[in-house]
Amino acid sequence: LVARQSAAQAAALEQLLEEQQDPASPNYRKWLTPQEYADRFGLSADDVESLASWLKSAGFTIDNIARSRTWITFSGTAGQVKSAFHCEIRRYQVDGEAHFANASDPAIPAAFEPVVLAIRGLDDFRWKAPKHAIRRLPSRLSPTDPQFTNNSGDHFLAPGDLATIYGVNALYTHNIDGAGQKIVVVGQTTIGLPDVEQYRSLFGLPPNDPQPILAQGSADPGKVTNDYPEAIMDVQLSGAMAPAATILYVYSGDVITSAQYAIDQNLAPVVSMSYGGCEQKISANGSSGVSLLRSLAQQANAEGITWLASSGDSGAAGCDASSAS
Repeated sequence: LVARQSAAQAAALEQLLEEQQDPASPNYRKWLTPQEYADRFGLSADDVESLASWLKSAGFTIDNIARSRTWITFSGTAGQVKSAFHCEIRRYQVDGEAHFANASDPAIPAAFEPVVLAIRGLDDFRWKAPKHAIRRLPSRLSPTDPQFTNNSGDHFLAPGDLATIYGVNALYTHNIDGAGQKIVVVGQTTIGLPDVEQYRSLFGLPPNDPQPILAQGSADPGKVTNDYPEAIMDVQLSGAMAPAATILYVYSGDVITSAQYAIDQNLAPVVSMSYGGCEQKISANGSSGVSLLRSLAQQANAEGITWLASSGDSGAAGCDASSAS
């Protein structure tokens, strides 16, 4: 359950975000803690308690309440959803895949409408990772091989290639390698540390395991085949570009939930998300639409967090069929 800000809170937040970027302002780069954000831009403690009490009375279990008082994670059955939100959860076949989703928009008591923005998690549709042609590096290669090209003519980028392409070698010469910094990578699958360790060993990077963090209140999704290559690549390359940085891999069953948790816990000054979706569908979906994403990004910025998101393989053509030319 995602909270809605009042008009006064929204206006005050817009003003603060401008001041935090203005060198002439006394609020320049004065980032908020999650608790400070809660007191200024979250729900009141009484409103949160009222919402939690209503959810409990409907049979739901409260799994987590955001530090920023901007959302509540809860769980229950499809029957409880139907009774509390007056919408059925049905099974669907979409593009040959089995899914479940709410058949109509959820409804809430009128008294809560001013403070509730959205109800998320009533379906299992997830954001998609870009469809890269990811292949495991041949075992015959070693860090001393001058070229990473296999017998099929496929080319691979080594960390040194990326450092050259993005011009970060100059940073390395000044001993700027991520030491003392933290980066959150968000995903929606578990990852295997041996895959990261093998990658770092292959390219001569010092040992530095990422720290997996399951978002509180979320069920462990396990290894999700379609998401695993993207997640492991994101973690490997983040650690390759900043080899001494602490990489926190925050995961849940939904990458937006992972980002939400990382921002609410203020885990790191950088959050990296390599997922995207069709903008029209995002705009049309009230449970994970533009308003929710904008609110989450504003909270991140107010806390001094830079949220990086890939444009996806298709860029602005994300709504087009994958076979379109």
